Amino acid sequence: MRCRTTRPTPAASTNCARVAGMSRRSFIRHFPAEAGMGFAEWRRRLRLLLTRQLMAEGVSVTEAAIALGYGSASAFIAMVRRELRVTPRRIAGLRVPAQTAGMAVALSASR
Repeated sequence: MRCRTTRPTPAASTNCARVAGMSRRSFIRHFPAEAGMGFAEWRRRLRLLLTRQLMAEGVSVTEAAIALGYGSASAFIAMVRRELRVTPRRIAGLRVPAQTAGMAVALSASR
């Protein structure tokens, strides 16, 4: 069983809590001590890493938006521009910050 976290719903944290054998409340409360950040921030960073990976693989912007749980390509593009100040196509060549590089292990678990 995997913790699927790319879609921004309360069910994501509930699912991850179930995988961890915890209640949702306990999971959310204990997550920062283990990850160094809250669950929502961790999930946001994971989605950005997945975006970079998908773009590097040549996936279309629309396909990436759907895979990451966005309702439209324009919402996905807006998130990438807001967070990274570049378009999705340009992020394939960007370096991953050291603080998020350790999260790359989670990429295979969430896809």
